[in-house]
Amino acid sequence: MTELGNRIRQKLPRIILNLAVLFSVWFIATLVSPAVQSLGSVIPGAQISTGFLVIASLIVVMLYFAIAVIQDVLALADTAAETIVGYAPLVRGSEAADLKKAIKEIVLALVLILLTPFLPGMLALIPVVGQMLATISIWFIVAVSLALFWAAGKILYKDLSKYTSHIADVVAGQEEKFESKRPAPKRPAPRRKKR
Repeated sequence: MTELGNRIRQKLPRIILNLAVLFSVWFIATLVSPAVQSLGSVIPGAQISTGFLVIASLIVVMLYFAIAVIQDVLALADTAAETIVGYAPLVRGSEAADLKKAIKEIVLALVLILLTPFLPGMLALIPVVGQMLATISIWFIVAVSLALFWAAGKILYKDLSKYTSHIADVVAGQEEKFESKRPAPKRPAPRRKKR
């Protein structure tokens, strides 16, 4: 068994389970939100409505499972990056670390994009400022995802330019070797002038 196979067996069931719980809590919170927000009772001494407390508790639960999903996916991405870098030719030392970082940044950006429906949905449940926070969170997720893709793209572009230069050197070397082994073209004998 490989390290990546072990990590998949360990992390993938947890990721699926945490995503299922996250989706379930989000779905329940969306259904009960209108009824809970209509609760007018206030907790004595705290001046916090019961509805707000219930919604805040649901948001904390959803955040817990969202963070658990992100941690498990990043752990899985770390092992996958190790495996990919192990098979990549010409990648050694700091370049390997950069390539691993790029792979993890791409995975994190994709996870953030996949979790986008949940975070604004969670924040929208908050009374009064929920819609504003949901809009801000969408723009924040988009900005962070684009920044992660940009950073990963710069690393991958640098590595790809190195590979293409190496391929060009190999092809040019083979062509030069072929040219050196080819016999020189025969020069035509000079013509004698007719008298």
